[in-house]
Amino acid sequence: MPDVRFDTYYRYEDLTRILQGYAEAYPHLVRLESIGKSHEGRDIWLVTATHFATGEDRHKPALWVDGNIHASEIAPSSACLYLINRLVTAYGSDPDVTRCLDTRAFYVCPRVNPDGAELALADKPRIIRSSTRPYPYEEDPLGGLVMEDVDGDGRILMMRIPDPNGPWKACPDEPRLLARRDPAETGGQYYRLLPEGRIEDYDGVLVRMRPDKEGLDLNRNFPVHWRQEHEQEGAGPYPTSEPEVRALAHFIAHHANITGGV
Repeated sequence: MPDVRFDTYYRYEDLTRILQGYAEAYPHLVRLESIGKSHEGRDIWLVTATHFATGEDRHKPALWVDGNIHASEIAPSSACLYLINRLVTAYGSDPDVTRCLDTRAFYVCPRVNPDGAELALADKPRIIRSSTRPYPYEEDPLGGLVMEDVDGDGRILMMRIPDPNGPWKACPDEPRLLARRDPAETGGQYYRLLPEGRIEDYDGVLVRMRPDKEGLDLNRNFPVHWRQEHEQEGAGPYPTSEPEVRALAHFIAHHANITGGV
């Protein structure tokens, strides 16, 4: 098994290596497969965890678990890895885990959106909503605040900007933190809070966020409650138009043994 840590976020190649390691180390409990390709062509990995000697996964009630459908929501990938690790390392010693894998199956997709996550974890990170596919327009938006790693530390944080009309003030107990200013409070040092980045075409008054060129929200692309763009932004041109969502929907629709999901 490769060394797996749960206090770090893994980029795509490392995540792939770890999942392959589980499949190689625990072939009686883990099967790894790609259920589709992302917009940029990365495999969407799925782990099937069950004790195969007691029956195929399709013949057992199953739980679906996925994470990281939004680009910068990397923590669920770690949670999925932790679940897989717990299942395979506790089998045979923990009676509950053993019973679960003997009689149930787990379908775990740690990273639904590998393209967006790779962008968020890049050496020069960029935070978008979901998919990296331009939508609904191909043109680059103009003006506004562009989120960017200005100081080159590999992180996009928040900037506190001195502003006499700002809604924030330094916390009296810990000045590195900000606290809300009382609506009637005056006479102090106040700030507005903005994402780290550059402001283009600033008019001296209004700071607006530049919309992302990549406006898709993969969570809104599923068939249930789907609405057109003018009713629900980022939903895509039609349900399951995006390959990541289509891969999930196809797998789930063809596995009637799935009884719940997280």
